[in-house]
Amino acid sequence: MSTDQQALIPESTPAVAEPPPLVVDVTTAAPDDRLAVLYAAYPEAKAEADEAAKRLRAITDGIKLELTTRAPEGTAKLELKGQGGTPLRLAWQVTRRFDTRLFQRDQPDVYDSYRKDSGSWVLAPIKGGE
Repeated sequence: MSTDQQALIPESTPAVAEPPPLVVDVTTAAPDDRLAVLYAAYPEAKAEADEAAKRLRAITDGIKLELTTRAPEGTAKLELKGQGGTPLRLAWQVTRRFDTRLFQRDQPDVYDSYRKDSGSWVLAPIKGGE
């Protein structure tokens, strides 16, 4: 946790010890156990997905670069068409972001009254393996 993140935690927040995780070991599971089969398939599928995402990012970045260098100054939308390909549109998009750190620092009571906590299950490799 960074010092910025630590600064956002109120001093009155009590430290809560997390219980240890439940370990589900599929080492001795039946060959047709669904969880064991999915677990065995995960590393290869994850590596393929990561490689595909990397390749797509490179292609997308390349298309953006090539289109924007061909566009006259002030162009906000470009379309790319070609034989056998799906037409693509590149458009300049303005984004607006809300600075929650600044808001929390400057208006902590208002921030707390609007904040909603939520959660979701996150599957991630354990660092250090085994």
